[in-house]
Amino acid sequence: EWLQESQLNPFTNLSWTWVSHADYQGTRTSAITAGVDVSGNRLPYSPKHSLSLVNGFEMDNGLRAQFEIVYLDSQYTDDLNTKTVTANG
Repeated sequence: EWLQESQLNPFTNLSWTWVSHADYQGTRTSAITAGVDVSGNRLPYSPKHSLSLVNGFEMDNGLRAQFEIVYLDSQYTDDLNTKTVTANG
């Protein structure tokens, strides 16, 4: 009965993040290979683009159901910018 009295309110949220400059500034050396200059390399785990789309419904009583799709651009796992992220980590 409470479900019949509640109204379903659909919602959609879309977010996009663009980080064009996430690189080492100044003189930096690698934490992995001593003495290797990583100045200008992209910071580990910093994708240029990330996108999120959320769709769902919310009832008047505050109960909410939703699903989310997330896209992350390619990114590196090391300061040398040689190893990319894999699905299994």
